[in-house]
Amino acid sequence: MNKDQLHDRLTELAEEALEGAQSFKPEALGLDTRCSYIPMQVTAECVAVHASYDRSTQYYGGFEYIDKANRTECGNWVLYFAEDCDRVQTCIDTALDVDDSEVIDGEYSPDLDENGNPIPLD
Repeated sequence: MNKDQLHDRLTELAEEALEGAQSFKPEALGLDTRCSYIPMQVTAECVAVHASYDRSTQYYGGFEYIDKANRTECGNWVLYFAEDCDRVQTCIDTALDVDDSEVIDGEYSPDLDENGNPIPLD
């Protein structure tokens, strides 16, 4: 297995783990809008961000202080786990408290269109 095949397999595994996750804009989780311009994935155990937005999530979302034991890079995704981590647990709790209108349907490209908006994947 070469590097690209491994990366693709890890991405598949992350996406399998995120099946059933709900998608939210960062502000719906109580985070700065600059964390990610595409929806963040939230499960009962973790918050996941596309790897291309991990650095901004760390900087603008305060995730740079999350212990490495709670952070897993998996292909195109970075998963932040809530176990013993108040920052991530707060985001999950906030997601549970928002109304359904804050949940975003569909998948999005990590790229933005010419107007700076997320590009839905069809």
